Amino acid sequence: MKTGDLVELSSKGKNILWCKQFRKKTGIVVDVQPKTKRLHTVQVMWMGKGSWWVHRTYLKTISRG
Repeated sequence: MKTGDLVELSSKGKNILWCKQFRKKTGIVVDVQPKTKRLHTVQVMWMGKGSWWVHRTYLKTISRG
């Protein structure tokens, strides 16, 4: 997953309660934490919802940027 990729919630992410507002939304990856960090999070700019940090296992790639 790199900056500029289009993403949506994976099936695991759709089951998370705080991710409920991002269901049926598409987002663009803005920033990626290095893999050396403990939390593997990705900053996603969601269409109409703003920017949020999300764990990478909660996302699936729609298309590469």
